[in-house]
Amino acid sequence: MSNNIIKLEREETFMEGYVKWMDGLSKTLKIVFSILVLDLTWSLYKLFRSIVAKNWTHMVLAILWIVVAPWFGWILDLVWLLWKGHVFWFEKD
Repeated sequence: MSNNIIKLEREETFMEGYVKWMDGLSKTLKIVFSILVLDLTWSLYKLFRSIVAKNWTHMVLAILWIVVAPWFGWILDLVWLLWKGHVFWFEKD
């Protein structure tokens, strides 16, 4: 039986797929998603990216971001997208 076993690559999780999808969006769509209510998409992106990377500090920061982003985070994300080409996050550019 072991001769017939084909080594399969690990299946991509929903979170990994979501992160790849968000990374692959055009700059225009990224900007649209950073506007006010739609910024929740970026908040989830930050949380999922932290979970996939198994970075506990960033996970806590991402959860806090979900709580405070509706007030000021979307503005920071929008400015960061226009300036740097990606949303604000606690990582080296």
